[in-house]
Amino acid sequence: MQSTIEAPSTIGGLWVLLVQNDGELAVQDGDGRVPVMARAGNDKTYLLVFKNVVKARQFVAASALDGAEPRMVVRGNRDDIVRIAKSAGVVGTLVDYDPQTQNYAATGALAERATRTASARTGRELRGRSRARPRPGADEAA
Repeated sequence: MQSTIEAPSTIGGLWVLLVQNDGELAVQDGDGRVPVMARAGNDKTYLLVFKNVVKARQFVAASALDGAEPRMVVRGNRDDIVRIAKSAGVVGTLVDYDPQTQNYAATGALAERATRTASARTGRELRGRSRARPRPGADEAA
C-alpha cells in the first residue's frame, strides 16, 4: 500500500540555504546570494528546502558548503527566492534532501500544491538517472 506524501503548498515557513552567487547566475538577491539548488539525473533543477533549521544545518555539514546560511522563507524574501529559482529553471522543490542517503521527504512546486507517493520519495529515482548534486546555483540552466 502506498501512502501519499503531500509537499507544502508554499515555500513560506520552510528554510533555504543561501550562498554567494560568484557570478554563476544572472539573478541574485541584494546581497549577491542565491539559494542552493540541485540538478537531478533527469536534468531538472530543484530548489532545496528544509522543514527546520536543524535539517538545513545537517545538510550544510554533510555537504561541506562553505558560507551557506540557513534562512527561513518569509514574506519579505519569498519573492526574491522564487524569482532567482525560476530564473535558474527550477521546476520544483526537494524537501529535506539528505545528501548521504539521497532521500528526501517530498517534492513540490514552488507555489502550488504537489503530491508524490511514498515509494517515489527516495533518491532512487534520482540515482537511476544520475545523482542530484547540490549546487550554489544552476549555471547550466542560466
